[in-house]
Formats: sequence, C-alpha cells, structure tokens
Amino acid sequence: MLILRLRDSKSLCAALLGLAFLYAAPAPSQASSQTLSQPQQWELVFQRATQEMQAAQFADAEKDYREVVRLRPAFAPGYLNLGLTLAYEKKTEESVQLLERAIALSPSLRGAQLFAGIGDYNLGKYAQAAEHLKKAAASFPKDAQAWMWLGVVELALDNSQEAAAALDKAAILDPANVDIMYHRGRAHMDLSKNIYEQMFKTNRDSWRVHLVLAQSFDEQENFTQAVIEYNRAIQAVPRESGLHEALGDDQWQLNNLDDARVAYEQEVEIDPNSASAAYKLGAILVEQSHPDQAIPPLQKALTLSPRMYHANFWLGRAEQALDQDEDAIKNFLIAATYPGADGPTMETAWYHLAQTYRKLHRREEEQAAMQKFRELRAESDARKAQGINEKKKALLGQDTEIH
Repeated sequence: MLILRLRDSKSLCAALLGLAFLYAAPAPSQASSQTLSQPQQWELVFQRATQEMQAAQFADAEKDYREVVRLRPAFAPGYLNLGLTLAYEKKTEESVQLLERAIALSPSLRGAQLFAGIGDYNLGKYAQAAEHLKKAAASFPKDAQAWMWLGVVELALDNSQEAAAALDKAAILDPANVDIMYHRGRAHMDLSKNIYEQMFKTNRDSWRVHLVLAQSFDEQENFTQAVIEYNRAIQAVPRESGLHEALGDDQWQLNNLDDARVAYEQEVEIDPNSASAAYKLGAILVEQSHPDQAIPPLQKALTLSPRMYHANFWLGRAEQALDQDEDAIKNFLIAATYPGADGPTMETAWYHLAQTYRKLHRREEEQAAMQKFRELRAESDARKAQGINEKKKALLGQDTEIH
C-alpha cells in the first residue's frame, strides 16, 4: 500500500513502483516496422530495454533507451520510458526533462503529463506539477491516478477546496483505493479547518462558533470546556434544538446528574419529538432513583422510536425498581436479544434478567441468563485483552502477548 505524504522525497519512487508499468509505452510490434521482414535496430533495442525495465534492470534499461532516442530522436514513447526509468533511479530532474520532451513530441501520450507532474511535485515545483496534472486529468478524465495526484499537489499548494474536488473525482473512479481515501480524508479535514477559521474571522461571537468549539472539546474528551461552550451557544439561541441535549450528555459524563436532567428536560420541552432526549431523561431519572418519573419519558421514547433498545433496557430498570417484574423481564429480553445491539447493553440486560428471575425464584431461567451474561463478559474481556496486546505489539514492533 502506498501512503504518499506531502513533501516526502521518496514518494515518487514509491508511486512509480506501483504505476510505471501501467503507463510505460509497449515495444512496437513487428507489423509496425518500416521493414516488414524484420524489426529495425532501434525496435530491437526498444524491446530489449522494455524487458530490462520490467526485470528491474534499470541501469541496462537506461542505456538502451538512450540508444533508442539517439537512433529515433522524434520517438515520443522512447523519451517516456527513459524518463520513467530515470525516475526509478531517482534522477528526478532529468526524468522530468525527458518526460517534457515526450510531451512536446506527443502532447496526448498517456502517462507523460502524469509522471512529469509527479516529478515536479517531488522537486517542490508545485505550480508546474499542477499544470501537468491538470492536463493529464483533462486528457484522461477516467484516470483515477491523475485526479489523485492533482489533489495531492493542490494540498501542497494549500488549495484544500480544489484538492477535495479532485480527490472526490478520484474516489468515484476508484472507490476501493486506500491511497485515495487517505488523501481525500486529509483534503476534507483541511477544507473543514479552513471553513471554520473563516467562520471564526467572520463572527467570533456566533453561536455556531461556540458549537464547533464545544464539539472539538468533546472529541478531546474535555467535557468541562465543552460544557462552557455549549452554555455560551445556548445563551445566544436558547431555543435551538439539540444544544440542551448535547449539554446534558456532557454533564452526564461529568456525573453532574442534576444538571444533566435539567438539560434533558429543556430539550424535551423544546423538541417533544426527540426520542433520544426523552430516553436520556428517563435514564437519568432511573440513575437518581426516581423510577416512577422515569417510566413516562422512556415509554414516549419507545413510541417515537420503537427500535431504541436502550430505552427498553432503562425501562426495564425502572420497572424492576418498582417490582413490576414481568414487564421488566419483557424489556430486558428485548434489550438483551435485539439484533445488532451493542455488547455492554446486552451483557448488562442479561445480568438484570438473572437478578429478576432470582427474585421470582425461577431458578432455571436465572441460571440460563447468568450463563449468557458470563459468556458475554468473557468475550468482552477477551476483546479488551486482544486490544491491549495489539497496542503493545504496535508500540514494541514485535509479537508480544500479555499473560
């Protein structure tokens, strides 16, 4: 896999290893010879040079391709292949000169503009590289590599919008290409950053600015600062849906349950159709030992979103606390067996099922639920241990197991 980083002097060589054979001009067939009975001398040398190039015998290939262009100074494919060979040998400046000679002789020769652009990029000549790559993409609009490299060069020129556009086109042409994904992700990250910077300059006091800052702090798990920014956004637009719920999420992360409950109550009042806010309000009320108050918002959440199995779990918790055991069992079973449910919810739901069955003296069902809980817990522990081992392997660069 090629991960081609900006200003990486090795990236041209890496790219050529994967691409040059696709773009190198093939040896001319015997039928194309001016003398039909046998190939001319330059054709024989070209064929030999092509074989040497394919065998990675670059010094021999260079020597023979030089002989080809000496014998046929107007033969554009000779300059193309010689330029590619020199690129392999990291003779980048001469490589670009030869590729430009090929372009002058045959402007539509596939690969010449592309590799001249890659060469200029590696020489730090980004403007010249962009010109070559724009022509390559225009001449061969279905060539994903041309669009990808144009995007890479536009990133080097700090043109994030143009880079994103080029890499979006590359992704459409070659959606499974990891290199394109990598550069496309970088381009859109840079584009987002530039847009946010422009937003800050335009109106630093906008509630949108505070929202972006809050979300940035959330990504850093700096929930204290995120709460400050969410509150500032709410001061500017107190009736904006979503803000109070996000504030409640961070207050819950900080274990400020009273503040989280107030935030969720405000969100439900602003947006009565928010199933997620209703479910979170009910969950907080269960956490605060108010199961009777928790049931209405949890039931409403399930009415609004019947597939919200998390609400089933918390509704089961509320019913369990109120000795509504049969209802609790139904909701715990939904949460424990819902297709695609997350592991922690399933695991905890089976545990509460076992508790409820024990209370009802339903011994076999209790044992089955507890067995399922233990199986899920073992799987969870194994995944955690594997994650730790993989992290340690990555740090040490070797196979190491933690016992």
